[in-house]
Formats: sequence, C-alpha cells, structure tokens
Amino acid sequence: MKKLLIITYFFPPANFAGSFRLYSWANYLYKYGYYPVFITRKFEGNVNNYTNLSTPTSEGIIYEKKENFEVYYLPYKGNMKDRLMARYGKDKLIVVRKIISFFELFFQNFFISANSFKNIYYFSDKLIKRNNYAFIITSGKPYILFKFCKKLNKKYNIPWIADYRDPWSTHPWFLKRGILTRLDNYFERKWVKTASAITTCSKFWSDEISSFVKRPGYVLYNGFEDIEVKESLIENETFTIVHNGSLYKGQDITLFAEAVKQFISSGETKKLKILFIGISIDNEQTERIKVNFKGYEDYIELSERIEKNSLIQIMKQSSLLLLFGHNNFKGWYPLKVFDYLSVQKPILLYPSDNDVLENLFMIQNQGSY
Repeated sequence: MKKLLIITYFFPPANFAGSFRLYSWANYLYKYGYYPVFITRKFEGNVNNYTNLSTPTSEGIIYEKKENFEVYYLPYKGNMKDRLMARYGKDKLIVVRKIISFFELFFQNFFISANSFKNIYYFSDKLIKRNNYAFIITSGKPYILFKFCKKLNKKYNIPWIADYRDPWSTHPWFLKRGILTRLDNYFERKWVKTASAITTCSKFWSDEISSFVKRPGYVLYNGFEDIEVKESLIENETFTIVHNGSLYKGQDITLFAEAVKQFISSGETKKLKILFIGISIDNEQTERIKVNFKGYEDYIELSERIEKNSLIQIMKQSSLLLLFGHNNFKGWYPLKVFDYLSVQKPILLYPSDNDVLENLFMIQNQGSY
C-alpha cells in the first residue's frame, strides 16, 4: 500500500463536522490501496464546542495504530487567547481575545512559530525524515495547514493535496477584515499553487476554487454511515421536527417560525416539538431562534452538540427533518443533509436554496422544498 501523511486539526473524538470527513478517509482509503497516517491535535474530555477547543491538553503524544490507519495525537498548549477563554469563558474579555487573535492571524503568515498548534508542523517534519510518503494531504480549515504543506513540499519534494471543507477567499461570507483579508487572498494563492490538486465538497466550489488558485480541482462529497436504531427515544404521539447543527445568517428561519405559530394557533390537537440540536454553542443563533419563537417557547428545545450515534437515534425517531436554504451561498451541501438522507425520514427544505439541495432532493425524491 502507498503511505499517505494526512495533516488535520479535526479528528475524532472531537465532535465536529470536519472530524467525520477525515475519519471516513481513515476507514475507507485502504480499499483504494492507501495507508493513511494522521497527525492531529489531542482532544480530551467532551469536545463538542469551541470553548473546549481552547482548553490546553495534557502533555505527551498519543499514538494509535489501527488495522488500516495510524494516528498521532499531539498535545495542545494554546496561546494567551485560548487560556483566557478556558479560564473566563467565551463571554468575557472578548476585545482582548480579538486583539490577540489579530496578531496571531497576521504573524502566522510569516512565522510558523506564531501559530498556537505549530507542533503539528514540526512533528510532521520529523516524521517525514523517518518515513516515505507518496502524498501529503491536509484539510482546511484552519487554512494555515496549507502553509505547513507548502513548506514540507518545498523541503522534501513530496506532492500534496489541499482539501477544502469550505471555500476560503472565494467564500461569499468571507470576512472583510482589512489587511487580514488582503493577506488571506495573497497567501491562499501562494500556498496552494504548490499543491498538485485541490479537493472540495461540491462541483461549484471545485470550479470556483480551482479557478482562483490555478490548480486542478476534484469533488469529494461528504457521506453517511447507517447506524442501527436500538431504542425509541421520542414518543410517537408527538410530531417531532429535528434540525441538527449550525445555523447561519444567510438562512432565513422567519418563514418557518411564522408557519409553525400559525399552525399552533389554529387549535390543532397534535403535540408538536421542534428540536434544534447542537445550536446552544452559538449564542447569536440561539437568540435568533428565541426571538422568532417568542411566546411559543414550550414548543422548541435547544441543546448542545450530542454524540453522533445518539443523534442518529433521535433523527430515526423524528417525524420530520428540517433544513433552511441559503439565500446567498451556492454549491453548499451541509454535512447534516447526508445524515438526514441516511435515516430515510421526510425532509423539509424551507425556504429552498434554489440550488444543489433542491436538485438533490428532486433526484432522491426524498423531501419537500
């Protein structure tokens, strides 16, 4: 088998979308003749929100050798911003943390030592000296990993691939941050032009990013795994609507909220519960939901992220799965849509994205839009 070195910030047990994309590579690349070796940061405890990510870990490297892949988990110390968040929480010293973040984001473009997880680069360097790898792959974000691969490529002449879980500079929500925006545009092109190719989650993104960085682009869709349901977690007499994961500003929830409130006010006797799973880690979107459902709080439930198997069980027992289309973001397949399809429940896309999701559901004949 050909050995691959895969550098990633996110990997299980961290409960984030990026972790599952990389974990699928760990489980399936061997079928195509590749043996992946992963380098990632260490995750301890229940890592299911961004505050957890800022918590320093214990010292020492954890090495795990599985049948078809290997993983090196490196300790994470963090920077002053992380230590402040871990100690005081995400709602305090916000301005101070933003200042620290600005300087890290600025200087890491020029000095790897300015980055809070620089040990990933230095350990990768040492590992390459002792082993032969056919390719290096990294998955962003964080996109500074592209710089790590660019430097390793130059030093060892090993080809590398840049995997985009989301667009970077070409993203329509790309933040306008003055000098940082100009640096991102410049360095994305500079770093990725040394890659052999880029991969991403949709054809639209592949074409757009490939045009921007002048490298060949390929599509690696996200997917899902079937998980057996062992028990009923939601009472059948309750009509349960489930929305899993993040919400974004470009997703309009007002139409759905108004429709729900009209239905409840009509006097229907059917019990109704709307679960927003994983939304509690985002204060802004939590407040948006509360505002839109003001006076109807008894019908909604907001929760933290939950473990993947438990999530699938809840969705299997739901009456309807909910998606909100983006009004200004093309080519976007949210990871949740593949989990939705796996449980074979009706899906409501409202409002429609008038794009890839609508087309997907028309092909699958799976949901409404």
